[in-house]
Amino acid sequence: MLLVSEQYKTTIQDYARIFELKAIFGNVEVDGNHLIDINIEDSFNSDNNVLGIGNAVSKKATIKMFNVENIPYSITPIKIKSGLKLPDESIEWVDLGTYYPAEVTTDNDYKSLTIEAYDYISKLNKPYNPTITFPSTDTDIINDICMQNGLEFIGESLGFEVAKIYENTERETLGYMAGLQGMNVYITRDNKLDFRWYLMPRKWESLDGKKTWQEISNNTWAEISRIEQGGE
Repeated sequence: MLLVSEQYKTTIQDYARIFELKAIFGNVEVDGNHLIDINIEDSFNSDNNVLGIGNAVSKKATIKMFNVENIPYSITPIKIKSGLKLPDESIEWVDLGTYYPAEVTTDNDYKSLTIEAYDYISKLNKPYNPTITFPSTDTDIINDICMQNGLEFIGESLGFEVAKIYENTERETLGYMAGLQGMNVYITRDNKLDFRWYLMPRKWESLDGKKTWQEISNNTWAEISRIEQGGE
């Protein structure tokens, strides 16, 4: 759940609301004067046309912007924020996550550039080397991977006994631990690790009161189930 002020909650319902975006590269803030477009693809399954479990899929941010000198774009983490202008002309900012660059391209000699970046799950593609002994539990395995990566786990584990594990990446191992609960691995906006599952709406009408059953039946299960636990 996002923590915002009462002013924010009121202002966001106004038809004339004004949003702003900024991207923070390390300690350098880049605002709308240099940003052209930001698109965040909030993937949750390895294939968003099916309803899967045990996935650990990164969110992807694509940032198009004019070049700002002295930013090492290929290695600098990017924190993206959305701002809402309040009645007193101040801006209240909301985190949209931290992303790690994978590719930087340009078609005009770096007058402008496009950055593809992914959340912290992309950093978990290295082999998992346990610092714990087996047999162990899913709790210990999750905590071990988090400890090695400086992550905080905010989900719940089962305390389920695990006799041994096979050679896998940290991402794949976490996916297996989440799959034990029928969940997927997720990185929150504030860079914390969580396990989440889709929550089905109680009524079809909650998707859109104007849609008929026939219209809704044309959607995939993944599209129908985009309401995620925790409201992120």
